[in-house]
Amino acid sequence: MSQSVYTEYLRNNFVRGLTTNSTDADFGAIIPTTTKPVTVDSTTPTANLIVLPCSGSETQIIPFGQDTDNDQLTIRATLWRKVPRTTNTGLDLWVSLHVGTFELTLSAATGVAAAPVINTEFFVDTITEVGTTWYDALVSVHSPANNTPGIIRVTTIGFDLIQIDGDINLAAGTDGTAWNALVSRA
Repeated sequence: MSQSVYTEYLRNNFVRGLTTNSTDADFGAIIPTTTKPVTVDSTTPTANLIVLPCSGSETQIIPFGQDTDNDQLTIRATLWRKVPRTTNTGLDLWVSLHVGTFELTLSAATGVAAAPVINTEFFVDTITEVGTTWYDALVSVHSPANNTPGIIRVTTIGFDLIQIDGDINLAAGTDGTAWNALVSRA
């Protein structure tokens, strides 16, 4: 599927962010870079992360994970903006804005065998934003805490990319073993 077709599809549908759930055990550094951030989706999933284009007003994230009901995971959302080079020989600069870190609690609600979220993957029903900043105006969290999926909405107007990465060992409770998310743009 071409990038433009995928971008339009993503605007109207939720899609699985990663083919292979991430087992990343720590957050990588988010610093300005001259390399455009990209999705890492390896079958050795210790550093997998989701990077999506921002064309629309918001990105919607429905997190899910693996292990058991009430286990916890942590994800964060980062927006990226490209600063174009100023000379023909210069480099573009990608600058990040960390918009939120979220502690997630897996629910009893699972996916369905052979579906985009399968029966061994648990939806998150409790989402707690860790720390607060003025960027909170960019984030809306729906955390039902009743075994139905929660959702994170991130306003992305004016940004080029959104990155979602995770840490399976950062949560305060019993750690889940992997994370992933359904993502869509509105």
